[in-house]
Amino acid sequence: MLHRTLLVMQVFVLYALSGCVRGYDPHLTERPMPSELHADTHAEGELEPLKVDATVITRATDATEVRAVSIAEVVKTAMDQPTSVLEAAARLEAASGRVQTNDGKLLPGLSADYRVRYLRGREVGSFGELQPDVNFARYEPTAAFFYRNNPGAAGTGSKAERRFADAAGYDLREAQRQAMLQAGLSYQDIALTRASMAIAAQLVHDAQRFYDIANARAVAEVASGADVARAEAALAQARRVEIQARAFWKAASIRLAQLLRWDLGEMLTTEDAEIGLQPVVDDASEANLTSEAGRARPDVQAAQMRAEGGTLRTKQGFWDLLGPEVEEIIGGRFVGTQMSSLGTTLIGYAFIGLSFDFEKGGRIRTAKANAKALQVRAEATYEQAAADIQTAMVSVEAAREAIPPAQDEVAAAERSYAIELARFEAGTGTGLEVIQSQNMKARAQLAFIEQVLKFNAAQIELAAAIGHLTPELFAP
Repeated sequence: MLHRTLLVMQVFVLYALSGCVRGYDPHLTERPMPSELHADTHAEGELEPLKVDATVITRATDATEVRAVSIAEVVKTAMDQPTSVLEAAARLEAASGRVQTNDGKLLPGLSADYRVRYLRGREVGSFGELQPDVNFARYEPTAAFFYRNNPGAAGTGSKAERRFADAAGYDLREAQRQAMLQAGLSYQDIALTRASMAIAAQLVHDAQRFYDIANARAVAEVASGADVARAEAALAQARRVEIQARAFWKAASIRLAQLLRWDLGEMLTTEDAEIGLQPVVDDASEANLTSEAGRARPDVQAAQMRAEGGTLRTKQGFWDLLGPEVEEIIGGRFVGTQMSSLGTTLIGYAFIGLSFDFEKGGRIRTAKANAKALQVRAEATYEQAAADIQTAMVSVEAAREAIPPAQDEVAAAERSYAIELARFEAGTGTGLEVIQSQNMKARAQLAFIEQVLKFNAAQIELAAAIGHLTPELFAP
């Protein structure tokens, strides 16, 4: 969202300083006038698509390879390619390993060893007699099952690790949610810069036309040279805006390619030649949304799992302090002087006891504090989700309501430009008025396109806020 805000600010500042403001697609591709989009159409949420001339993108790349992508492809790629998603998947694998480690503590172990004793020399016999020159070899291969554990602490610890592993799973889904949100907004940025390039090209076209008229009038000595100078300045400014709009588009393309780990050398553009409303969340679902919808978000679920895991860690500490410790061994030892004539001895014992040290009390206190912190974090995450939903709903409604006035503004600005240009050609208007109306038209066109894309972005943010942002929402 930060990149998008900065992008809009940069373009507005650029056009404001140059006396020209972003507008819509240049090359006079047919688009219905805003006055043709009636009020009842606005009420139904319908908007006739705006077409963008693809040749503007082709010319602007300067032989750079251009790749057209759809928003469905972008969002789907964001599910598994971004670095943040890969990192979350690795953390989930590590959490699964910790679960396996703790589960292993609940199972008995197997031990085996092989001992060889060799005696050469004198040895005292059973009745105290001295036996010289004794050679004796003893072989003791041993195998046993053993179990040493505090069953209560081990079982509770295993449950706690499973909660943290579940949280890692939700973290992966949260990373995917954030990546899809960022990819969707970056796609809107590319659509915005693409429209800005089209507006800039139209601005150059209009400025060139104004210059030709002013120059012809000066040659015919029916106008002063000042109008020609103004026309030259306006044309130079329009060309500068066109160059900067191209730079903004390339920067937006690089950001999206970096997020999705695509080739940075390929310039990305939107697949569709039309810009229109994309209602990701339908009106019926939007009307029924409440803050409770935020509980389905993966970050909320992850925080809840961690809070439960922290509580289990506290219980594990109490089990470790007060629970019985069990140790059992059962196995066999094979004794003999030769491997072919071994004797067998069965060995087994069991121990149940309690142990206490002051260190365990400190560990319990630490676990309780950590559990409380995790619970507070879970509540804060839910509150943030509820705030995100409400904010997104406000943004969607504001963007929807701003579209009709923006359409009316375009209609008025285009009429004003046509009138001023005709007056100038007839010799009853000034060049300054033509330039002002030309810039006003560009500003109105740009504001209209921005409102359409702002609505699309707000819809994407709303879907992400309730945790329902998936590639299927954008399927054709």
